[in-house]
Amino acid sequence: TYLITIGKNFVLTLSVHEPEFVERIKNGEIKFITTQKLKCLIKLLSLINEGFEKTTISIVKDVQKRKHLSIEELKDEELTSLLEQEDILNDFVSSYYYINLLYERIIRKIKFFEQDKEILEDLIVEGTQGFNLCKSSLKTISNIRGYYDILLSNRLNNIITILTIFTILISLPAAISGLYGMNVALPLQHHPFIFWYILVLIALIWISFVLYLKKKRVI
Repeated sequence: TYLITIGKNFVLTLSVHEPEFVERIKNGEIKFITTQKLKCLIKLLSLINEGFEKTTISIVKDVQKRKHLSIEELKDEELTSLLEQEDILNDFVSSYYYINLLYERIIRKIKFFEQDKEILEDLIVEGTQGFNLCKSSLKTISNIRGYYDILLSNRLNNIITILTIFTILISLPAAISGLYGMNVALPLQHHPFIFWYILVLIALIWISFVLYLKKKRVI
């Protein structure tokens, strides 16, 4: 929040944190006219707009850069950064909206020279562009998060499927060998090669099961 108050003989600005452009004004890097209050107001509004635009473009470039990364290249730190940028962009959307309303109200309520009025109208255009940039970047971030959530969900489902299949495959030998370990008459239980027959049977069941799953595109 940056408060600008114009009095009869003064222009007062108030902010919780000192904006970067104030230091540049103090250092003489920015030409600032204090004798004409309306020009002073327009200059301050232009500097505020410039700060918003600079930060917005920086965030937009960063979001666009991450947009082209594969999901494997997106680290936790980058996802955290995206969420932080999403919060900033949401704040900027609100700020751009109300700043434009303020500019329009100033134009209606205060009589400016034509040149100064054109500057304010340009600020409204720039604010609208910044607003649209923020909305577009927010949509991009939302798409990235949505894609990431879907991919993680699919990976989790695949892992659960593989673990389930592995459990079934492991349980088959235990079930078959358990039958032959019981004191119940079973086919070929006294055959000298029954152990190898059981191994071949288990292997055939495994292979058939895996081929079936591949055919159904489960694995």
